[in-house]
Amino acid sequence: MSRRQTTRNLSALMVEDPPRFYRFPLRELEYLRMRLRCWYLIWICFLVCLGSQITPGKGQPLLQGIEGDVACCYAPSYAASVGGQANANVILANAIVGNNFVNLQSGTGARMRIAGFYQSSNDPVNWTTTGGMANWLYNNDSRVADVVAFGSSVGADLVLYVCQNSDSSSIAAVAQEPGMYSVFNPNSVWYVVLAHETGGHNYGRTHNDGLVSPKTIMLHNYCGGGATPPYFYTNPRIWLNGVRLQGNTNNNCNMGDLKNGGDNSSPNPQSVADRRLRPTSSPALRSVVLRWVFTNAPGPAPAGTVFYDLVCGAPAMVRGIGATNTGRAIRLPGGTTGNVPVDTMAAYIDLPNRIISIHTNITIEVWVALLSTQNWARIFDFGRTAQAGDGLGEPGEYTGAPGSPAPGVTTSYDDVMLSGFIGTDICRQRFELRFKGGTQRRIDSGLITSTGVVHHYAVTFTKGVGAYAETGGRWQWYRDGYPIGYVDVSNSLADLEDVNNWLGRSMWSTDNNTHADYYEVRIHNVALSERQILANYLVGPQYFPVADVYLTNSDNVGSSSFNDAGNWSDGAAPSWSKSYETYNHTLRTPATGANYTFTGRALSISGGTLIYKGTASSTITITNLILDGGVLHHGGSSVWTMAGNIFVKEKGAAFNAVNSQINVTANISGSGSLVFLGNTVTLRGMNSNFTGRIYIGNGAVGSLELTTPNALGAAPTNFIPDLIVMNRGTLRVPNSMSLTNSNMGILLNASGGTFYVGPNATFYLSCPISTPVTAPNIVVGALTKSGPGTLVLASSTNAFRGTVFVDTGATSGSDGILRIASASVLANAVSPIFIRNNNSASSTLALNGATQNIVLPQSVYLAGRNTSVPAILNEVGTNTISGGITLATGGNY
Repeated sequence: MSRRQTTRNLSALMVEDPPRFYRFPLRELEYLRMRLRCWYLIWICFLVCLGSQITPGKGQPLLQGIEGDVACCYAPSYAASVGGQANANVILANAIVGNNFVNLQSGTGARMRIAGFYQSSNDPVNWTTTGGMANWLYNNDSRVADVVAFGSSVGADLVLYVCQNSDSSSIAAVAQEPGMYSVFNPNSVWYVVLAHETGGHNYGRTHNDGLVSPKTIMLHNYCGGGATPPYFYTNPRIWLNGVRLQGNTNNNCNMGDLKNGGDNSSPNPQSVADRRLRPTSSPALRSVVLRWVFTNAPGPAPAGTVFYDLVCGAPAMVRGIGATNTGRAIRLPGGTTGNVPVDTMAAYIDLPNRIISIHTNITIEVWVALLSTQNWARIFDFGRTAQAGDGLGEPGEYTGAPGSPAPGVTTSYDDVMLSGFIGTDICRQRFELRFKGGTQRRIDSGLITSTGVVHHYAVTFTKGVGAYAETGGRWQWYRDGYPIGYVDVSNSLADLEDVNNWLGRSMWSTDNNTHADYYEVRIHNVALSERQILANYLVGPQYFPVADVYLTNSDNVGSSSFNDAGNWSDGAAPSWSKSYETYNHTLRTPATGANYTFTGRALSISGGTLIYKGTASSTITITNLILDGGVLHHGGSSVWTMAGNIFVKEKGAAFNAVNSQINVTANISGSGSLVFLGNTVTLRGMNSNFTGRIYIGNGAVGSLELTTPNALGAAPTNFIPDLIVMNRGTLRVPNSMSLTNSNMGILLNASGGTFYVGPNATFYLSCPISTPVTAPNIVVGALTKSGPGTLVLASSTNAFRGTVFVDTGATSGSDGILRIASASVLANAVSPIFIRNNNSASSTLALNGATQNIVLPQSVYLAGRNTSVPAILNEVGTNTISGGITLATGGNY
């Protein structure tokens, strides 16, 4: 089906620059049959996501994606059709997470975070068409004004609305392109449609830039049916089934001229994320009544090992065998069920009795990384069994005492549990409640999960709200700050017989014990708010505030607490006698063209942001800047010079040069990762004490300029294949230099990397270069040469399997020379190698067999150009291009 505009005259309805709306046809949707199985997603995720370089316990780097906050709204009839608001919420949460996965594997840099759920006051069943409803939202029509107002109140950059419309038999959804609003009909709420609409059109991705064969997301259900897994946006640096995923007018369902150059992964996600400010809250730490932090020195953790909580010394004891301390976590081995003798049972953690039932309201937080598939393995399980117990404790209690026999088949009687698996499916989760052997109340989710990645799981109980407010309350669970779902119960916490309070073991003895790393467990005696949960997630596990003063709120636009009392907790301007912390909030510099020095002794940015608002090129100096999940964001004008000293802690830091260039003259130290986004960031300090990873781009554009190789930090003593990760990133080298350390691996991720070499400069690169390991029918990652200088590839390794672009495809100017000086470095690159500069532009692929003759097994695709500069040059040796040369439009080579 070809693209169709909404039937209303948008230009007549809107004053200026009206957004376009695009419909998603329902034909051949086959909603349930076409859902992708989660095991396949995880298989692809391991092969593609982050180059398969996820390290257990490390998780993914800060700002692995630029988040747009989305308000998930729906009509009452939709909630009723899926069994209530709780189910509606979890269905939408699943779809958001699935959309994020599609963006991750497509190398876009875009992610979504749920800003909140809302059920509209009206139930507009068949009141208008799907496109008409999108118009109502855009124009703040009184019939849906409460939906618009909710989106604004939670700072949503995107608003989606699910309701039954009059054309639902033929249209699945409609979205602005680009824009804020999308509308879904009830039977079309799943992640592929959401990735097409909210994650696609709302970001400026178009049908025109899609592909029909193999079918990509933006042509899903156009011209012959739906896309099939694995799902991708077009991205010229990715190949699927032997086809390069670059849109073209011969393969785009007659949608017309390209709008994003055939690359639907390229629209800038920052433009969506910047639409509205995100409301923030400080992390909640004062309500913690129990806190176990598993940071014992590396080594065995035999049965009987005790971890004491940091508030009152309550013990958490290792039961069973095989547990180890990693130094950052307690690792449980998994591998047995709970129906074996304790002395042979896979280890679990036994928390004290009655830690749940003594409270009126509660929040339970757990940071854990699942390490392998275990049948029905629990994150936690609190309660008692229907059986009598082992006789050594209270009724229904199995104490785990040494020598205890197998318990036989046990089941739950009282239960508050969160399972990391439904069966053996790591991409499905179950939160379940049971009181006094009664009916089990549960909510299942389908959150895409990879082994080895740390997630924050949080559960709250709020007494006196929900459907059973008089006697019970509401349980709500979250992952990584996302509200996933809730269950209303008629019981209070006092009704729970919590005598088996287990991490990694189930009340149901036939379930497997968990194979996982547990980092921290916190219990609060209050139900934290959604924003507090997010703030706790952002500061992460094992966090201990050390600052004297902290921000209580974010600086509003036009205000600055940088050197004023502003929002500081002590009500005074920063002074050298005190240290300061932002938490999850935003600190702005003054909006002038002057230089400023922070007057406090130290400034920590933990999950928050420092926004530069200078109106002219200027310097901000912070003598001791500590970044731990912090972002430095250029929101001003001209060049920002960042001076002083920067210490990067474990959760890392990001430099987001959105508006202009950042020069970092500060000395950088620490072991956390650094992420570089937006315009060019230049490192000019003494960074010899920095040992963290470098991420240039994250699917969104990033650029890092080196004035010396030492700016990258200390030379690694062991091989790190992804010490530098480039994902739509550019490494700029203005002067001649070399990177030759064989332990310094460079990973060119899904959207690849560009090496810019300045005039008359040579960049000699013999570090190992790789691309992600993928399934046989998928190729990701690319190397692009730009700039008039010479890039020498001399690595003796052959782990690069991506695409090679000798130049940028320009029509004027020079992209210099790409010199191949090793027979191995491109041995496994995909064919062809592209030489694209044309007309008066020049570039050269040079083969230098001085060490050994070069054999390129690929073919070369050569665009014609009107210049005498050779496109292919044999410098030294008897070298071979065995795949031949395809000349596109004539010219010299």
